[in-house]
Amino acid sequence: HCHQQSSGINAEYGCIEEDRRRVKERLFAKSGTRQQQAQEMLDSDKAYSLVLEQFEVNNCGGFRSIFPCANEAKYRPFFQHSGSLFTETVASKARQECARLQREAIAAKQNCGRIG
Repeated sequence: HCHQQSSGINAEYGCIEEDRRRVKERLFAKSGTRQQQAQEMLDSDKAYSLVLEQFEVNNCGGFRSIFPCANEAKYRPFFQHSGSLFTETVASKARQECARLQREAIAAKQNCGRIG
């Protein structure tokens, strides 16, 4: 009886290990070459752009679309976000603080020049 319980536990453990192995294979499996992955990514971006464009056409609310346009490549960099709104806000505040400190340093130098 004890042997049967032990056997059942071993079988269950074996199933768990098999599941883990399959999950690892799925997670770490490479799906094609880098070129294929890059092409899939590009295709995905194009598909997303088409869906987005169609949504905007259907929901323009009486406004006319000015982007995307024929020379889209020229303006695309202005619409790509490199970080989250939080990151951009923090960076903007840091730039403002740096500019303020620089202005104060310049003003202090100018005042020292007048006094001396």
